[in-house]
Amino acid sequence: MHNRRLEQKPITPASLPQQAHWFSPNHYQNTYQAQRTLAAALPAIHYGIDGVPMVGYEHALTEAVSIGYLLGQGYDYQTAVNTVQSWWRPS
Repeated sequence: MHNRRLEQKPITPASLPQQAHWFSPNHYQNTYQAQRTLAAALPAIHYGIDGVPMVGYEHALTEAVSIGYLLGQGYDYQTAVNTVQSWWRPS
């Protein structure tokens, strides 16, 4: 059976900006909705990046995306983090 986790190569993730101003001011996608979405997702992204050394890329990405999904469902950030952590980590 093929196991991707065993083949992970150490990669240093690119550093992300502290704010979600990723588009140039004149870029057509630089909309209020884009900035608002990126700003809302940024804490989950940083959570995932911070988790990579402890749980690996696949698991950290799964947690970050799950947190982002729960944020979209109306959960506040800390409740989303606690909920996702409870799925894998004993309380």
